[in-house]
Amino acid sequence: MPRPKLNDRSAPEKMQQAFWTLLETKQYDRITVNDIARTSGINRGSFYYHYGNIAELAEDAIAAIYESPEVLDFITWIIHRSEDDIASLRLTRLLDMPQFRSSIQRIALVLGPHGSPALTRQFKDYVIGMWMTVFGIDADALDVSQQLTVEFIASGITGIFGRISEVAFEGDLDALNRLPIPGIVVQLLASLRETAPADPPKPQSGDAEAA
Repeated sequence: MPRPKLNDRSAPEKMQQAFWTLLETKQYDRITVNDIARTSGINRGSFYYHYGNIAELAEDAIAAIYESPEVLDFITWIIHRSEDDIASLRLTRLLDMPQFRSSIQRIALVLGPHGSPALTRQFKDYVIGMWMTVFGIDADALDVSQQLTVEFIASGITGIFGRISEVAFEGDLDALNRLPIPGIVVQLLASLRETAPADPPKPQSGDAEAA
């Protein structure tokens, strides 16, 4: 039996690539196992050996993007960038990376018209989780007002990512560098770390007796 070539992709990798290919032209909720099998060249039995359904395949495919250090670096750049040449050079370096360009284009697919509310929610949760880590914020300790603030910010960044490939890959880096939203994001996120209101005063002994 011949040995597999080193550059041969595994069955999950082929199915993930098929998922991205199909998402370019087809609604996520209309992609079927038969579509994946036909596009990837993998039979249905192999699909169900690795995944229980399309949602599991999508989760696996998208997780690979979120694990990309280039994507992490870009999201960090958004909230820590400065108005200097170093920031511009850093962005240029990222955009020159084929893997980063592919990841950003795929995120745009997830957030685009062929995506789904569930996929968008997954992206928002990913971004929010990263921000909470960067700013040292305990998400479970946020009150309702703070949770809504975080959701508002995440929705804005989601909108940016939905169109980022159109702007960045057309070479309009100045548009990204002039973007005022990152500064606003930092201010709002930093506000979540403000000291919580002091505990209400304890009743005095006289008050307790009167009660």
